[in-house]
Amino acid sequence: MQQITFTVGDVAPVYAELSDSGGQTLTPSAGGAFTLLDNTGTAVTGFNLAPVTGQDPAGNHVRWWYDLNASSLNPGEYLGLFIVGVTGTDGISRTRTLSLQIQVLERTAGASPSQGSAGGYNYLWTAGDTWKASWTEIHSAPEIVSSALLTVTNPSGSPAAPSVTITPGGAAGTHNLSALITPIAAGGYSLAWSISLADGQTIQRKERGFAGWTDLGAFIRRRLRETPQSLLDSDLAAEMDLTTLTLVDRFTSLIQAGGYSAFTGMDQMRFDRAAGLLTAIRLRAMRPKPVPLGEPGSVKLDQNQFVYGPMPPNDATGENGSQTIAAGIGKPIERQWLEEALASLSKITVIAQNYSVRGTALKPFLVSGPTRFQLSRTNITETLLSGVIRLLTDDWNIGVPPEDYYGDYGW
Repeated sequence: MQQITFTVGDVAPVYAELSDSGGQTLTPSAGGAFTLLDNTGTAVTGFNLAPVTGQDPAGNHVRWWYDLNASSLNPGEYLGLFIVGVTGTDGISRTRTLSLQIQVLERTAGASPSQGSAGGYNYLWTAGDTWKASWTEIHSAPEIVSSALLTVTNPSGSPAAPSVTITPGGAAGTHNLSALITPIAAGGYSLAWSISLADGQTIQRKERGFAGWTDLGAFIRRRLRETPQSLLDSDLAAEMDLTTLTLVDRFTSLIQAGGYSAFTGMDQMRFDRAAGLLTAIRLRAMRPKPVPLGEPGSVKLDQNQFVYGPMPPNDATGENGSQTIAAGIGKPIERQWLEEALASLSKITVIAQNYSVRGTALKPFLVSGPTRFQLSRTNITETLLSGVIRLLTDDWNIGVPPEDYYGDYGW
């Protein structure tokens, strides 16, 4: 059963999913409902057969979701029930009850619901779209917020001050602040809230956000088979900012061209694809595995055995005994993603131009220093960071002949 965690005051969607192993097309019926039960099995007031917020169209895999507002919930364990109807290709209508465990944690004073810690990365945006930034200030006693100011600093260092909405307007133990933000370019953003109370106090809160040129959250979660609940925007924003800064720093030509925020056209998609894949590689090592000791290497059904682990070919033609291995089959998934990332990077305009001039002398990931020194020694355990550096360094090979990574994936 799926388990997700909320904190008192959070507002976020919860999901239920249904697939048909026989390949039938499932059509959700109207009228789906969500019920929240406490640890005694009693329906929570306001959450008994509440209409679902939305549902997917027909398909082999469909979802329903409900926007759960945990402001009125007490800390504890809850059971969420989706009561939904679905009709298969066979024309039979069925009612399904899909459940998930929900844990609600207590929130301390000053914390901001639905977000990370103050000063941390709390937003993952797409440049050009309009997003809502919000902060919830919890007071130890009822207070009046007389005014609030939000200063948003974009990747180039220019500040903006969007209008801030404060609710409620009078004295309260909790005040919600919100503002609409439209990131003008991709990169890291800083947000500074200045909250003025009627008694003369001024509270300063800081947080950060990251905007990609494309929907990086959806791309990375799709590769890792994660959901917005299991892999939060706050985690992805911090990792993507690290990846983009590291990649740009490796290419003098990118720095001279203006960095990540200066990309245009297809280069925006190429860089985001590469940065997203490298981030997914780094995160994958920390994600739960399908079985306790790792990933399944093979499955045996009667006399048939299906091998999922790496199957290196015996020779350069790609033949393993009597079996021909298609391009890309048998490679570890991280290796496949790395090759895709390098292919995308090599097609970025300024990098491609630089390579055409410098040829094999272009080695952007060649590093030296303590990390390389440690790796050259024997019996030294390789860290995740040094592993990524080694892969990038040793596999940046678009020399003579150039690696046709696109050819491996049918692009």
